[in-house]
Amino acid sequence: MQFYPDRVYILIEGEPSSPEIPFLKRVIRQLINKEQLPQVEFEVVEVGGSKAFNSMAKLIYRESGLHKKIPVLAITDRDFRRQQDLEQERSITDKKLIDDKRVRELYWSRHEWENFLLEETQLIARICNDIPVFQSGKRQKISKKNSIALNGQQLDGWLGEYFQKNLLNELVECLKYHFYTASICPQLENPSDADKLDITKLRDWFQSPINANCTPEKCRDNIAILNSRFQNVLAELEWEVWLTDPTSIDVEKAKIYFGGKEAFAELFRRLDTEIDLIPKLKSTDFIQDILLLELEKHLDCLLIQEIRAMLSPCFNLIREKFQR
Repeated sequence: MQFYPDRVYILIEGEPSSPEIPFLKRVIRQLINKEQLPQVEFEVVEVGGSKAFNSMAKLIYRESGLHKKIPVLAITDRDFRRQQDLEQERSITDKKLIDDKRVRELYWSRHEWENFLLEETQLIARICNDIPVFQSGKRQKISKKNSIALNGQQLDGWLGEYFQKNLLNELVECLKYHFYTASICPQLENPSDADKLDITKLRDWFQSPINANCTPEKCRDNIAILNSRFQNVLAELEWEVWLTDPTSIDVEKAKIYFGGKEAFAELFRRLDTEIDLIPKLKSTDFIQDILLLELEKHLDCLLIQEIRAMLSPCFNLIREKFQR
């Protein structure tokens, strides 16, 4: 792969067929053309996973003149990271990252980029309402079997139902993430009776691998570490209140902190059930071929403004250092 010495490199998780990659390239170019970002030459490079970011960055640092002064960038999921952990990452100096041949990770401010799509329920409803009803004898790329009128509030209601049903699973996934980042034990199996768990049983499950994998003298310290992490997770959101009464869940917070990809897939399944699309589409096809193309017409949407906000500091720094 050829690396250009005067371009800023932006690494992103995903395969070449991932829908966000061409979208990201087009949007950055649009933001530059509309003077919402400085005029900077850039390359977006897909990398299979975040663990490969620094390996790719080392190749770029070796060839790039620009990246002697500016870290290689990498856009990645927030996942279940705490704000405190993100602030620590941001405090690392550019010089330190360049010296260590590491990327500057730019985290989406939501769980993953698909979470921003969950805010576009009004637009999604309008798109679906505008899809023509199938008429025999007429060739239509995409059509539907009925003319049911949808609105954003209805879609938000479906998302609320999904979040209520998957509340416990989201908490389990969050706890598993923080268990693995503690690097104490090699494995944390999914709970076998997840639908019957309360906070006390969740804590026991979270700490259960300690006795099986740690020596007795380390158990006390390790349990203290895990208990601290467990309490930190509970303190981030109103998990205990929501588990007691799932109907009390804050849908707007769930849109930010829960898995966006799975939530959108379920939202699209409900949409397809209501309007019965022809031909049948996957949620990823709808995102790539319809929704993202529509979002590109609205540079003020949350997703595009998030991209602008993430890249502005680095692009402005490049202009100051190289284009004075």
